[in-house]
Amino acid sequence: MLVDVSAIAPESVERTSICIIGAGPAGIALADRLGKLGHRVALLEAGGFEFINEVQDVYKGRVVGDRYYDLDVTRLRMFGGSVNHWGGWTRRLEPEDMTAHGVDTVDWPIGIEDLDPYLAPACAFLEIESGFDSEPIVPGLRRLTFRWSRAPISETYAKLFSESQLISLYLHSAVTDVEITNDRIHRARVTRLDGTSFFVEADYFVMAMGGIETPRMLRWFNEQSNGALVADGDRIGRYWIEHPHGQLGDALMPAATEPLPEGDEAFVFGLTPEERAKTGVLNANLVGLPVNRSGTKGLIRDLACIAPDLASYAVELMARNLVCGFKLITEWEQAPKWQNRVVLDETEKDAFGVPRTVLHWERGEEERQTIVKTVTRASELLAEHDVGRVRLADWIVNDEPMPEWDFIAGHHHMGGTPMSSSPQDGIVDPSLKLHRIDNLYVSSASVFPSGGANNPTITIVQLSLRLADELDRRLAS
Repeated sequence: MLVDVSAIAPESVERTSICIIGAGPAGIALADRLGKLGHRVALLEAGGFEFINEVQDVYKGRVVGDRYYDLDVTRLRMFGGSVNHWGGWTRRLEPEDMTAHGVDTVDWPIGIEDLDPYLAPACAFLEIESGFDSEPIVPGLRRLTFRWSRAPISETYAKLFSESQLISLYLHSAVTDVEITNDRIHRARVTRLDGTSFFVEADYFVMAMGGIETPRMLRWFNEQSNGALVADGDRIGRYWIEHPHGQLGDALMPAATEPLPEGDEAFVFGLTPEERAKTGVLNANLVGLPVNRSGTKGLIRDLACIAPDLASYAVELMARNLVCGFKLITEWEQAPKWQNRVVLDETEKDAFGVPRTVLHWERGEEERQTIVKTVTRASELLAEHDVGRVRLADWIVNDEPMPEWDFIAGHHHMGGTPMSSSPQDGIVDPSLKLHRIDNLYVSSASVFPSGGANNPTITIVQLSLRLADELDRRLAS
């Protein structure tokens, strides 16, 4: 049901079994599953059903390091969260994404087999097909299948939750503090837009506030409680990661493409795991965006200057729609680093008196080497087997630093509260519970120890559904 928060008396207490803080895809999937399991849930969302400037202002902050998006642009503070501007493109994590394979990268304490039971339900939630196959192009190089979600998640679940008898949806309800007793969260203070507050008491609490806000607010709660949540509070927000994006050049490649929104298409490919291991790089997706027929002819003319026989062959293939010209772009994996982090601003606070976000983010030499070596090796493999040619961008050919692009990264906010087997290595345990607190969990991409190269939405939903089963077991016992 939709709760009228304006009717709740100041300083009064609302009671439930499970309190979920944040109604993005993680919180929505978790609440939906718990409700179907028969549990009473309070779902707290700091925004409303519509975008409001006053609410969005809380997301303003500063970025230190490399150029990044404004922090109040890269996410949305409203029901559905940033899924409201998600393009719908997703692919599951792969087994090798969850093992140590880069500088400062640690193993996930769970494996792909722990997520597999939740793949089909996650696909059903997002209304996508479940196959994420890869096909060999040539030895060492494979084409990747992505899936597109058209699900109106916000619209669908706003209606479902408003009519639910077990899920209570609280809008314009920002959690600004938590009270801790005997290593348990006793209750959360919920502050409305007018500044008045009430409390929510629950058996279990889940922070599902996204990959920036979750570490920010966890750091704030920890400071307010004098370190009661995490012993080494400086670990909160560390190892924050994104998927850098960039331009790599042009290519002539097979014409088979993946459908994209708005009628566009793409050819998505990458090195095989074995080839990545030999090349010594992290994961990367190479994305070919088709140019028009005139653009393809231009690339073939350029090719004729250095390989006339191959250019003649390409003309023949183009006439049969078997080859296409592409703009080559990429999204790739970033190695988790201690210095990339979410911290609290020491000088500026938001309307609720909480310090604003400061995001420290830099792409290092590991990121540059990963993408340069990946696209160079991919172009070599295409040429060796005569299935395509790549014209690399000048910055790669001339061994220059990575330039700044208009599309900086994927708006994929990961890390900051990574899961780990021990408190010394992360913030939450393999069940997503804070190591030190018995009834506080995190459901967000902030728990990712590493991010692979694929869009994280489906993995976020898988983890949320897995957490629902964990909470169901605990409530039953």
